Amino acid sequence: MKHIKKYYLNLLGKDKKNLLDIILYGILYFLSFVYGFIVFIRNALYDLRIFSVYASDKKVISIGNISWGGTGKTSMVNYLHKKLSLHFRTASITKGYARDEFLMLKSELSNVFDAKDRVSLVDSLKDKFDIFILDDGFQYRKLKRDLDIVVLTKKEFSPRTGLIPAGILREPISSLKRAHIVVINYWRKIGNLGEIKNKILSINPKVKIYLADYIYKGFVDRNKENVSLSYFKNRKVGVLAAIGYPKGFIDILVGLGMNIGKKIIYPDHYDFGLKEVSNVENDFQKEGISDIIITYKDYYHLNLKNANLNYFIMEAALEIEDEESFLREVVARCRL
Repeated sequence: MKHIKKYYLNLLGKDKKNLLDIILYGILYFLSFVYGFIVFIRNALYDLRIFSVYASDKKVISIGNISWGGTGKTSMVNYLHKKLSLHFRTASITKGYARDEFLMLKSELSNVFDAKDRVSLVDSLKDKFDIFILDDGFQYRKLKRDLDIVVLTKKEFSPRTGLIPAGILREPISSLKRAHIVVINYWRKIGNLGEIKNKILSINPKVKIYLADYIYKGFVDRNKENVSLSYFKNRKVGVLAAIGYPKGFIDILVGLGMNIGKKIIYPDHYDFGLKEVSNVENDFQKEGISDIIITYKDYYHLNLKNANLNYFIMEAALEIEDEESFLREVVARCRL
């Protein structure tokens, strides 16, 4: 199943396709129309209140996106939870089937919960908290929210981007009309930022747009001990990643002057068993590499029980441009 997923993702990214690829992509393209019709009907039923929506008497903030992973929504949950906890009793809720995201948040925050049925969970916890933050909540429309924050990158605006399964979009760009705030992540790498802003505003003239990017914090080893950046000087390192937007991670490493000898990229949320870790290590060792850099998300997917190489986690934090204005907007909605 993992190999099928990897082939599928490679197929979507291919510029030149052979005959089999073209046939398979044609099928996917047809299925995208079917999927898009289902999404349209579902959203219409919620808009018309034919589908019931639970309204909590406590504030609900959704952090979501409109594409498959890699925009930084979980980092935004982490960031916002820490900020709001200074003023409110805050809880964050992950979606119930992405354990890496739950464990990442749990390692840094208190009051993090995981549930597929987030309506029931919010209802059961409503007397203990003032604010609930939903990780990946934009499509979870059965729970009314007071604030919808959508995190985007430039990939959602690529001319080749379409709806799944022939593309990466979970909803069409037009769905941004439901958003109150849009955060454009990795903004420093976007050359046509003005065009993207104008596109968003043409869909939703009332939406507030903010910019975000990651800043490097440091490195820790697999035992969470700090490692100096100077350790990597004159060393050839390997990069292993199974995240939605590995380019953003790699760009930070390049900016730090890392000598990256080999990059091994797997699909988002990929789980590495003992055998796969051994195979990956063999590939790195053939290049004379013994130091491997990963993200925290990868750390929760790697079985390092029998690992022989050195693994280092790059720590990064989300930074919001015009942070004061952004937080003022969020807090104001939480106090309405």
